[in-house]
Amino acid sequence: MALGLAIGMGQGYKVLTTSFFERVFGTNTVFLFPGQNSQLTITDVYEVMDIPHVTNAIPILSTVAKVDINGHEVTATIIGATEQEIMQLYGVTSLSNAILAGAPVLSPGLALVGYDIAFTSTGQQIAYPGQVMVITTPGGSELTYTVGAIMQQSGIGVIGLNPNNAIFIDENTFLSQFDPSGIVDGIIVYVDSPSNINYVTNELKALFPMDQVLNLSTLLSSINQFFTVLELFLAFIAGISFVIIGIWMFDTMMINVIQRTREFGIMRAVGFSGRSIPLLLIIEPR
Repeated sequence: MALGLAIGMGQGYKVLTTSFFERVFGTNTVFLFPGQNSQLTITDVYEVMDIPHVTNAIPILSTVAKVDINGHEVTATIIGATEQEIMQLYGVTSLSNAILAGAPVLSPGLALVGYDIAFTSTGQQIAYPGQVMVITTPGGSELTYTVGAIMQQSGIGVIGLNPNNAIFIDENTFLSQFDPSGIVDGIIVYVDSPSNINYVTNELKALFPMDQVLNLSTLLSSINQFFTVLELFLAFIAGISFVIIGIWMFDTMMINVIQRTREFGIMRAVGFSGRSIPLLLIIEPR
């Protein structure tokens, strides 16, 4: 039973994790991140778009800035995004499902505020839909935005960003006001079919040999290796328990037999069969 539970738990967690990453990453999505000594730009996004079977390429745009909300100054990650990118980051199929309060609209002048920005560590809410906040850019400029919505709390950031500590603004607005240089943190590449994922992955590796290419299959391969090791470990522990219990049962039975030899002899003498005595030994503990 212990061995079955151990393997069952490992398989259950594997299925849950796999389904989560399939929902968040998507089976037709490839991520491209800059390498240690390289960088990606908006020009690279257009180059990726020219690869066969690529239907869309979305840049990952972010910077850290000071934000004044109702007299409270916080440090937030400003992310220039599209609605599709936010849905993928939160693992939802509709932007409304990622909204705690407000309207699921991403347009110039409006901002979607992450949960940890809208609420302090004590649970006090400092940002509300319709409220005005001031964002100070890394260059020192002050920009005024209206809070369009408060985001749900997210358990994980799948592209190296924490959505709870982020403020989402329109992608084009970000490029014009925060990063005119066009340098991006990564590129989300959408493929027309999961069957063409490997082709697009190989093309990206050829075009950007210094950068990192990540897709769902490579990610799941690493996850499956981890869970395989975990299952083997749990099975090993359960196997040791099984051996110890087996030895204990054997030892108990042998002691019982040795101590009751005369009793068994009398039972055989009065007519008990050879099968009846072991059966009685098994039933007695119950």
